[in-house]
Amino acid sequence: MEDVNIGHTDNNKIGFAEPETGYGSDHAVATLQELAKNDELFSYPKSSASHLKTVLREIGPMFQYEGEISRLDVPDPRAVQGYIVGVNGRDAIVLENDSEVWVNFTDVGEGSGGSALYAAVADYSHNTGRVFIGDPEGLSDIALRRRTENMLSSALKHGTTRHLAPHPRQIDGDTRLGVPPMHWNEGGDADNIRSLIETTVESLAHHVPEIRTSTYNFGTGTFRTGEGKSISDGAFRAWAATPGSRAASAGSRTLKRGLLLHTLLHRAGKEGSGLLAQILRRDGELVAGTQLAGAFY
Repeated sequence: MEDVNIGHTDNNKIGFAEPETGYGSDHAVATLQELAKNDELFSYPKSSASHLKTVLREIGPMFQYEGEISRLDVPDPRAVQGYIVGVNGRDAIVLENDSEVWVNFTDVGEGSGGSALYAAVADYSHNTGRVFIGDPEGLSDIALRRRTENMLSSALKHGTTRHLAPHPRQIDGDTRLGVPPMHWNEGGDADNIRSLIETTVESLAHHVPEIRTSTYNFGTGTFRTGEGKSISDGAFRAWAATPGSRAASAGSRTLKRGLLLHTLLHRAGKEGSGLLAQILRRDGELVAGTQLAGAFY
């Protein structure tokens, strides 16, 4: 497959495009929820366990559960319990009270297993009836983007956003980083998933505007440029190394996810309805063995 060069546009514009809403976006949520019934869409398995140690073991071998922190030693007065978790040799602290869970990533970065830990803690929060909140001590610039993407993945896995709450910085957005404000309706699953989709797309497109002209083709199971050329996995890796992708902290998986979400937002009217019907007819056939496999956390 021929690689194509993508991602050389340098977009330094401050501000945001108009939200990508409309009739087509109503289908975006439903279509994505149907796709999410395929386990292959996600990089990490979903755990139904209610003990953090078990959740970590079921998610993957990158974790080392190092035990509980005594209540007297919990480093945050809002927490009543804490756990030390090793992630690929680096430590993070998971904190909780009766209703909330949050993570101090301390020494863990995205490339070091941060997305896996997000997935695990989101599962744990859902399974114990708690809400996974952003670290009260604050979100880093990278976490501001990554947390939105991880929230979307968990919302799709569990079919709800009720175990998730955005950090105030996500609600405010950050024009400097190209991250728009997030709209959140407590208990409004469909509205919140749509907001997560739109925020993810706009945050990425601010630095990588090419995602607005590239699409995912469900018929061929491949991503395509605006000229209709296939985008191979090698092309995605090259694209991830361009200045725009680096500014957005976007690797190949993030680019694929952004292209899919943008495609769904622009499937309007009868086309969106037809796509959803197609997915319902071909249950389980539109993810496995395609470039969508593993695109979400």
